[in-house]
Amino acid sequence: MKSNRMSTVGLMVAVGIGALAVGELRAWGVAPAAVPAAPKTSVAIVNLEKLMTQLDETEVLNKELKSTFDKRKKEFEEVVNRARALETERDMLPAESRERRQKAADAAEAKKMAEARHTIYQALIDLDNGELIRAMYTKIVASINSFSQKEGIDLVMLDDRGITLPTSATQSQVNSAIQAKRVLFASDTIDITDRLAKIMNAEYNSPTRK
Repeated sequence: MKSNRMSTVGLMVAVGIGALAVGELRAWGVAPAAVPAAPKTSVAIVNLEKLMTQLDETEVLNKELKSTFDKRKKEFEEVVNRARALETERDMLPAESRERRQKAADAAEAKKMAEARHTIYQALIDLDNGELIRAMYTKIVASINSFSQKEGIDLVMLDDRGITLPTSATQSQVNSAIQAKRVLFASDTIDITDRLAKIMNAEYNSPTRK
């Protein structure tokens, strides 16, 4: 108990001396150094998914991807149809005939080719989609940097307000979803998604760009 009282007395004395020192400085016309106020931070949010769907360039690139996809799909279907036709021809031949065995081999080969082509084309589609997203993301980030510097924005965050917690989920899944969240609240007034879309579309459609 004695040590606690001594500590309290010591603290009171220290505070008293500090207050006295400040009082004397002011009496002598010397003001204590002012602590600078923390600068105000300007924050904005961007809904990346919404922005991508609003960009004219994304629409053009998606049309190009669809054209490539349709071409590959046609090539794949041609192999599938050939395999089916060979199987039909095989079934029409005598069970133990040499022709049936050959036709069965041809059908099996065509089927394997169709499976291989499906795997290859699916991989190409994934790569094409990944490249599109990477290219557009890079342009969006560059546009955000330019816009933020002009507008005096210090921080831009991904707007994930629309992402809700999963239902009928385990504790681990719910915790993971919570930890992945970045924005718990944000006013719509700091959402710059539409403004960015307007700027990027104007730049993309500018005659000087072409």
